[in-house]
Amino acid sequence: MAAHENLAAGLIGGGGALFAAWVAANSIVQQMRLPLLAREEDRIEREGPGARDSIALIWAIDDELRKANGNLAQC
Repeated sequence: MAAHENLAAGLIGGGGALFAAWVAANSIVQQMRLPLLAREEDRIEREGPGARDSIALIWAIDDELRKANGNLAQC
């Protein structure tokens, strides 16, 4: 067993180093994604009112069509 102490220590140390590198890589990826998420939120805020207006228009058209209820003389 004494002959393998250095091997065991090296494997444990290597595993710890790989784990530390994985944690660092995850942190870097998260920091890189933050500006992308911020830009996406800005885009949604810019385009959101237009989408809401479009939905309101569609609902208004739907209401008018339901009121007509197949009566083409009203259209």
